[in-house]
Amino acid sequence: MRQSTISITDAWPTTMFLCDWPDNATRAAAIIDHLRERAKGFKTPIASGIATSAKSGTGLIESPLDLFRTTSEPNLLALIAWIAGCVRAAASHANGGGVAPEKLRVEFTES
Repeated sequence: MRQSTISITDAWPTTMFLCDWPDNATRAAAIIDHLRERAKGFKTPIASGIATSAKSGTGLIESPLDLFRTTSEPNLLALIAWIAGCVRAAASHANGGGVAPEKLRVEFTES
């Protein structure tokens, strides 16, 4: 896996963290295909039943599952790992860099 960088901009009063996934060009199509295939099995495109007209009119699919915890698709697992790395880098920076990013644990409670 190629190393990505995190770009940090302190713009009063908000710090912005921007990350470009270096594997996007090679992995995105497989992730999209995987998500479309999974969506075919959903009873409704909007699992919550809330604001269905507004959401489905834009093509949004609201899944009834926690995708980050239930996937075994290798490209999506790579994306999840990269996102976790970005969150660790951002958390380390936001807390003054006192803890190295690799010492932080990231857990996604819902996706």
